[in-house]
Amino acid sequence: MVSGSGKRTGIGIDIGTTTISILVLKADSGEVLESRTIQNDTWVRGDMPWEKMQDADRIFERVQKQVSELVSVYAPVAGIGISCQMHGILYTDENGRAVSPFFTWQDERGGQQIPGKVETYAEALTRRLGRRVSAGYGLASHFYNLENGLVPAEARRMATIGDYVGQRLCGGKAESWPMPGRVPEAGCGEISGENAAFGPTSGRSEETGCGEISGMNAAFGPTPGRPAKTGCGRISAGNAASWGGYDFGKKAFDAENLCACGIDVSFLPEIAGDGEIIGYFQETIPVAVAIGDNQASFLGSVPDGDGTVLVNVGTGAQVSVGIACEAENAERLAKGGAELRPCLKNLDLCVGSSLCGGRAYALLEQFFREVCKMACPGRADEAMNGKTVRPGRTNEAMNGQMVCSGQVDETMNRKMACPGRADEALYENMAKAVEGIDPAQAPVIDPAFAGSRSDPFKRASIRGLTTENFTPGYIVYGMLEGIAEELYTLYEGMKTGAPNPKRLIGSGNGIRKNPILRRILEEKFQMPLWIPAHKEEAAYGAALYGLYAAGVFTDIRTGQSRIKFIRAEKKKQEEIRC
Repeated sequence: MVSGSGKRTGIGIDIGTTTISILVLKADSGEVLESRTIQNDTWVRGDMPWEKMQDADRIFERVQKQVSELVSVYAPVAGIGISCQMHGILYTDENGRAVSPFFTWQDERGGQQIPGKVETYAEALTRRLGRRVSAGYGLASHFYNLENGLVPAEARRMATIGDYVGQRLCGGKAESWPMPGRVPEAGCGEISGENAAFGPTSGRSEETGCGEISGMNAAFGPTPGRPAKTGCGRISAGNAASWGGYDFGKKAFDAENLCACGIDVSFLPEIAGDGEIIGYFQETIPVAVAIGDNQASFLGSVPDGDGTVLVNVGTGAQVSVGIACEAENAERLAKGGAELRPCLKNLDLCVGSSLCGGRAYALLEQFFREVCKMACPGRADEAMNGKTVRPGRTNEAMNGQMVCSGQVDETMNRKMACPGRADEALYENMAKAVEGIDPAQAPVIDPAFAGSRSDPFKRASIRGLTTENFTPGYIVYGMLEGIAEELYTLYEGMKTGAPNPKRLIGSGNGIRKNPILRRILEEKFQMPLWIPAHKEEAAYGAALYGLYAAGVFTDIRTGQSRIKFIRAEKKKQEEIRC
């Protein structure tokens, strides 16, 4: 039920890899009053090509500006929820300020081979911990930094980008960010070698406001019902698990084994309770602990927790199924290439993740764009930006002379070359190029451009090319088929033990904007595909979670009952029928 929602609103923030989305949700109806999306172009240049880092403070500043504007327009705001890209980490000092870039989930430092050894940093940590920690996971990145002396000397904590932004929204003054001291009694023993860079340890101080600590697991386990704190460093169970080194049985970081690996566990934030408030924006609006974008997208896309298969295609891609919380599921799912992610108190997600997803299709678009530039080298920029270009001679254009061909040849002009509105038309023309092809004759494409969770060195491949199917249309179809096949294969590995699916729901722009991919997914999963009527599902789910944390909804399903759906190919809004 709804607790006096009236005209109150909730704000949902989704900090994605390429964009930041913020929306305002009407609590009593689920209507989106306003939605904003801005580019997350905060990338920090690294020395190595595999580094993928962003500027945490610039991200915070952009979020703060948008939230402040929306709060002033849509008062009263009952709660704020935050969704963020998972797995990544940043380091903060004793005042809670960032002292490093944000190392995103795409950062491949954990997948680098250890000098003089035959394993990567992620593989070494997985072996020593006895738990899978893939490249891109926070603890794999931290382990690399630790072993290579890259942890800033002033670092005292690690945080997700969502938790960092949330804590900054709730305060920001140095005096409001007390940090707990070390815990020598946690069983870490002496710190030597490069780990000594963390400095001397000392007992936890009672002035930190973190309360009594009894034993190692008490320090890192869930503490539901605790009063809001901005200084203790809080993290949702789902985001904690995304770093690796998480014990599903204890619902806490595996502190003992992490210590044995040389990782100082006092850097780890405490696990927050379900729907916990971490502080208040402008001293009055509750802010919920940040949740992962996968969990937020699930909450903002499905009508209930079980019986739904959610396929999300954005920069990455995931297939998710809700399942009851059982620790033994984690090991079983890992064998099938999937993983278990905490979501709510009584709900976990079975998740299979593709590292490329929609990015694979974007890479294909970039490839065609380069072909267009090769065909129109003289004034390619104008051609790609929709300006009129003068016709040239095809042979000269293709041989690299400084001429521009507006009509390289009739077929190429019609389907691919030099579209008038490059950002939209090239994708549109890629879709048109598929018309009339025979799907059975398409080449087989494996879109693993960035490897996989289990094998970071795996690469994309294409096979089955013939003189008949080596065309743009067949390559486009083969890529989309490959994206869908990767997700379905992951789903097949998680089916045992999961509830029988009742419906298939799609989210993310990769699905919303691509009717061909939607059709392929329906064929793969043998179910009709539904799409939420609202866009920005992760921001929507974050808003629902924020309202739930603030007590506006007594349970999350009350909020989810407001979601309306569209039958993907009918384009007609309907109530979903189970």
